[in-house]
Amino acid sequence: MRRTDERVERLTTLSRLTRLITSATDSDSAFQGIAEAAVTLLEAKMAYVWVDERSERLREGGSFWAPELARPTIPIVPVSSRGDRRLWSSG
Repeated sequence: MRRTDERVERLTTLSRLTRLITSATDSDSAFQGIAEAAVTLLEAKMAYVWVDERSERLREGGSFWAPELARPTIPIVPVSSRGDRRLWSSG
């Protein structure tokens, strides 16, 4: 029975995400939904979606934190494989 409930939750999450992506008026709303779905589907505590701006910069497209966690007040900064923080942009 538990497996059935988990499967229903995953399918519901994927269905909700599909509706959100197809009806989103801006990409950040879709990215936010992707982060939220990732937390549910992967049973994670948090998820970030980083967007490659094609200018050697990354920006946070969306993030989601499990309800039991308090979102930190400091920004999370991605680091390139070279350890270069200049690739990040806050918006």
